[in-house]
Amino acid sequence: MNELILSYSKMVSGDVLVYLIIIAFFIGLVILFIRHYLVESEHRFATALHRRTHELINQQYKEEKTKEFSEIVWYVLRKASSEREQIETNAKKESAGPFASKDSGTSVSSGPFGGGKSKEASSKDAAALKSSQVKKPKPTFRQVFRAFWDERLSIEQGIQKIIENTLEQTMYYKLNQAAPNFLNIATYAFTYNPYFQKILKFISVGTANSLLKTWHEILVMIGILGTFVGFFLAFSAGGDLKVGVTTAITSSIAGLTLGIAFMFIEKSFPDDETSLDSVEIFKDSLELIWNNSKTLYEE
Repeated sequence: MNELILSYSKMVSGDVLVYLIIIAFFIGLVILFIRHYLVESEHRFATALHRRTHELINQQYKEEKTKEFSEIVWYVLRKASSEREQIETNAKKESAGPFASKDSGTSVSSGPFGGGKSKEASSKDAAALKSSQVKKPKPTFRQVFRAFWDERLSIEQGIQKIIENTLEQTMYYKLNQAAPNFLNIATYAFTYNPYFQKILKFISVGTANSLLKTWHEILVMIGILGTFVGFFLAFSAGGDLKVGVTTAITSSIAGLTLGIAFMFIEKSFPDDETSLDSVEIFKDSLELIWNNSKTLYEE
């Protein structure tokens, strides 16, 4: 047994454990980044839905008419999907940016409640669209970065799956019926989404959450392993004292340093809370649509 442990210790001595700690650190960062990007994509969509819901409600009361719940939900989801990338821009940038003419050309008034646009408004929209096409701004680094990762992580497919799940749960509810359980609808829409529940196609989000919570401990434990390996080499018969002590000290320093760093980084991204917020925002949006539409329906 001693010979076996000695052979193992010699195999992982030197810089092997240090390299292993560094590789494990970066693997953890990749998993953390992908999870955070998926969670933030869900949150941006939920926030876009909430914003469009308020605009829709204002339009409903302005026109004093409504349609079936599922039809309204579909319209707002479609609007939120097409404009979710505008959530973090301010009003001034929206009015001057490439989405300004698109926003005015597809306003809620031309949505499920009719209304349409006058010829004058249409001509203005056409002129604005032509102007935006001529003066198309150069994409920012943020836009290029998002476009790259959206494609790699199938974000658009994930958003469409949320829409499908929501419509699947709301299509049979009528405004003359009792209110549905909006929390169940929102939870179902986000939970049963294969695009946002996988990381690198072989690690589920649940597994990633469990790993990331203890990843810093794994790094520290590899460092502690190096400590014992180093001392075993140093004090074993025929062992090299210098190599053993070096292995013990370097692995401990690397494990503790990167373990603490990873713990700080992981705690800086409260993705669990963000996921719960997304479901809550989504639920509130559906509830607002139902309550206000039902009020107008009864009137």
